[in-house]
Amino acid sequence: MKRPVLLLAALLLPLAGFAVDLAFTLMPPAAPVVAGTDIHIDLAAMNPGSLEEPFMAPISVAARLVLANGEREVTLDAVGGAPVAVTANGFAVRRYHVVLPADISGRIVLEAESSAFGTLRAVLDVRAPAIAVVETAPVPATPLEELHNTASVASGISRSFAGRFMPNQPIYFIYGNAAPAVKFQFSFDYRLATYRWGAPGAEKITTMRVGYTQRSLWDIEGDSSPFYDTSYMPEFGINTDSTRPPSMSWFTWMGWRLAYQHESNGRSGTDSRSLNTIYLRPRFILGDIDHWFCVVLPEFQTYVGDLEDNPDLKDYRGYGKLKLYVGRNDGPTLQFTGWMGKDWDHPSYQLDLAWPIAAGKVSLDTYLYIQYFNGYGESLRSYDQKSDAVRFGIGLVR
Repeated sequence: MKRPVLLLAALLLPLAGFAVDLAFTLMPPAAPVVAGTDIHIDLAAMNPGSLEEPFMAPISVAARLVLANGEREVTLDAVGGAPVAVTANGFAVRRYHVVLPADISGRIVLEAESSAFGTLRAVLDVRAPAIAVVETAPVPATPLEELHNTASVASGISRSFAGRFMPNQPIYFIYGNAAPAVKFQFSFDYRLATYRWGAPGAEKITTMRVGYTQRSLWDIEGDSSPFYDTSYMPEFGINTDSTRPPSMSWFTWMGWRLAYQHESNGRSGTDSRSLNTIYLRPRFILGDIDHWFCVVLPEFQTYVGDLEDNPDLKDYRGYGKLKLYVGRNDGPTLQFTGWMGKDWDHPSYQLDLAWPIAAGKVSLDTYLYIQYFNGYGESLRSYDQKSDAVRFGIGLVR
């Protein structure tokens, strides 16, 4: 057995059991609250799995109050300590406090963001104060308040930079027994701007994003272990997403993405490949979002500019794809991606199976990843050659 196989075996052998992501929720006060006062918000984490999970509740959380005429930035600051872990089939809570602006009232959506739990929302029933708010002289901050202020600055940095990164395509590193043996991909989006519209609690969010995906095929077992081919795919897109709560109906509309994408392999001469496309990708879900479901992503694309490096590429890529993503948020997922070529005579498809994994009591937040490809265009360099391959390894984002 060759060294890459031994390396993957060493990585996978200690893994036992299946990790289940914590289910986070915000718990606002049950009774109406008064504008201009300091209120408490609880962050609860439920662990439906059979292993203890770390409870990484931040000391400070960036949040916003979504009003009918705009939004207000606020910060949730922790009150006291927090449990370090959530027991199997149990839950843990961390309390935060936030001072409400004095000039708001009505039913208001509180939206909190953190890399620990993503985006959470809760509804506050805010009443106007009975008396005018009297400003007082500032009181020197205590050491604990200074710590909270520092955390607030850190949350602002997260909100302006790290909090804007999000997944785009799957991220994985996989290995097979046919050359090129190794295939890996990483991908991300960066949010440039956000526009919110619609009624609170059921609003739509439109975001402008720049994205980047890089996929490489690595002949790791060849002489000098060369890279067979790499596709570089920067893009600029607009996303519209629905933020309404998950429904129990069989159909849930999720939004769409419209993007311009450049793809090239960075080579010269006869191996040079490049193209530019504009694609539209609507998204909707069949089934229960909280249990088993199927995400359907039809993609329609058109080519921009010439294809002088690969003039017959349309014959193999065609003008669209179909993606089907079946699974559970807390379990395995299987993704099908298929396309037929311009004249429906060059069928190609790819299957990606991702299964959450864990090592003992430590959640690795990774996946056992198995991929099967059959068809044309796994590599941009050999887009007109048919191939098939099975590879397995580790996935970070599915």
